[in-house]
Amino acid sequence: MKKFFWLIGMLAGCTIEWQPTHQYYTEGEIEEPSAPVAEAAPESEPGDQPADLGGANEGAISQLPFAFGQSRRCVQGAHDPFSHNGYSTRYDLDLDTSNSEDEEIYVPVSGVAYAHQNNPEINFGRHVNIDLGDGTYVTIAHFKEIFLHDGAPVAAGQLMGLEGCTGFCTGDHVHFGRHRGAAWEEAQHGESIPVQVQTENGVWSSESFVCGLENGQSYRSKLLEIGTHPNGTLVKSAHASKTYLLDQGRRRWITNQDVFWSRGYDFQDVIMVSDEELQAYPAGSDLDQAGGVFAAYDGNQELWLFVGHESQTDRQRQRVGRLDWPAVLASWGLNPADANDLRPYTVNSSSFFAQWPPYQGWATFRDGALLTQVSSSDVLVVSDGAAVPIETWPAFLQPGFRPDRILTIEDGSLDYHFAVVGSCANASGICLRAGDLHQYGSLDLGVPARARPQPEVILPDPEPEPESEPEVIPEPEPEVIPDPEPEPEVILPDPEPELEVIPEPEPEPEPEVTPDPEPEPEPEIEIVPDPEPESEPEPPAPSYLSVRWTTPFGVRAERITLSGEYTFADGSLGFFWHELKTVHDAAEIAILFYGAATGDSFRFSVEFADANGYVSWSCIGPYVTGTNQRGTLQGSASAHVDNQKVNVQTAGDPSGQTTGCGLIVHLP
Repeated sequence: MKKFFWLIGMLAGCTIEWQPTHQYYTEGEIEEPSAPVAEAAPESEPGDQPADLGGANEGAISQLPFAFGQSRRCVQGAHDPFSHNGYSTRYDLDLDTSNSEDEEIYVPVSGVAYAHQNNPEINFGRHVNIDLGDGTYVTIAHFKEIFLHDGAPVAAGQLMGLEGCTGFCTGDHVHFGRHRGAAWEEAQHGESIPVQVQTENGVWSSESFVCGLENGQSYRSKLLEIGTHPNGTLVKSAHASKTYLLDQGRRRWITNQDVFWSRGYDFQDVIMVSDEELQAYPAGSDLDQAGGVFAAYDGNQELWLFVGHESQTDRQRQRVGRLDWPAVLASWGLNPADANDLRPYTVNSSSFFAQWPPYQGWATFRDGALLTQVSSSDVLVVSDGAAVPIETWPAFLQPGFRPDRILTIEDGSLDYHFAVVGSCANASGICLRAGDLHQYGSLDLGVPARARPQPEVILPDPEPEPESEPEVIPEPEPEVIPDPEPEPEVILPDPEPELEVIPEPEPEPEPEVTPDPEPEPEPEIEIVPDPEPESEPEPPAPSYLSVRWTTPFGVRAERITLSGEYTFADGSLGFFWHELKTVHDAAEIAILFYGAATGDSFRFSVEFADANGYVSWSCIGPYVTGTNQRGTLQGSASAHVDNQKVNVQTAGDPSGQTTGCGLIVHLP
């Protein structure tokens, strides 16, 4: 009999014969005992997360792998002769879970997760080793399903999987411990060492847990689990196959895979969430109709993004700017190298384009996209049309975001792509913070409504472009015909005197005997092509227009809002007057336009408010045309075109109905 137990002890995993009738203890049924004074660390405030584990020392702390407030009974502890007296189990714990329900398990400590799923029938079964970076790891074993990606960084509170009874096990439970060794190897190869565990009643060493099938005590978790996600996130219940889009605080069911794929979504971006979180969102309308996402060039080689099926009333198309255009398309699930995603212009494109109404502004990143700039380590998530910075690395990891899904954009291009860019510099700024993620239900990041796309505003200019190619050509022909007819008559007499001039030099070359005049015309012929290459390299048209306005004396304002309109050189509007950008708790505001050209103009005005609610503007009237009353500039304004400074002037009301004033930039 002793030999039998010795063999069991050498096996990795848990071999307790769980009684089918054993009670599943819930919160409050068994009170957690007081922690022994000699063993307990000072109790932290409710809701505090312990710091990440440092060096391989006995005082390193981990949370229990359950949601906050949940209580679980310890049924086998350290040095238990049944199966916890071997090399890889002697200090580990077995925590009871339900045999009839698949319970959600959360990451108990931050680190790098290695998911081991190749041997679900033996040893620790499906298990996760979280590398602590000090030569040790925390192991959580016997999963039914693991949601983490192998080798991915994780943060405490992140949903990691469903408990089960894989491996050496005869009843559902969570095997939990700390090992010394390589986390990328299966846990049976590591040496079990003591782990310090944070509970509601203090910090316990795994050796001090009171465990047993009959007299084991329950321990309540203090782990703050993830409970919400920003709008634009694709989520899926851990217990069902339905996938949802979080949109304006509601969960919208994507009814089938065809609908999912037709809208350009990728299952790599779907994040597993708990049932409690999913049910906390109010239900929105189902997404049950196939969509459509693709890009195409028009006859002018301008790139357009098409969204929506041709039969849907909310379909649209928008121009795609040259700045970061591959990343913009990638956020919509498009690959520029795929001919189906990026279609060339064809003769049939004009009528095809007309089926999608053109919308104002430039196409930007889809909600849910993760962004970082080339020279920055900061990561932002696009939500409700705004670029929302993520405050910390744990705040990025806890929702289940993946580093390999981050899109890289050019430095300084956020202002070009977004009317609203958040900030984590102050408590009132638009920012995704770790503390916001532990609530359940819709996540309000404070994004103003103006940051969201406004598809009801339609551009007047792009509509005739596709139609003008087939229709305009025949119309001007009769008008153009009479114009060139008189022109050749006028041209004819012009060359005649030129012919008369030609014979004049003829008598000069007649005396061919003189060699001097012969070389003289040769340099004249050589001089003729010289000015031609000089005229060819004309200066390129400006590409970037950057505009910056600073408050008077550089005093920080509670809010700064920039509004304006852009006019092309031919007098057509790039976009109508509307709010373009708002910043908070700042002393300046800046905006960047790509595609600016000579003759264009940008008219704008800045409204700013201080902490007391006092509101003023960048230009104070009166502005009266034809007089010396040109308004008064407040603060300072500057503009640059391709890094060349351009003047910013005061400007009056173009309607002439008021004496108000604003600012204007004319591109030289």
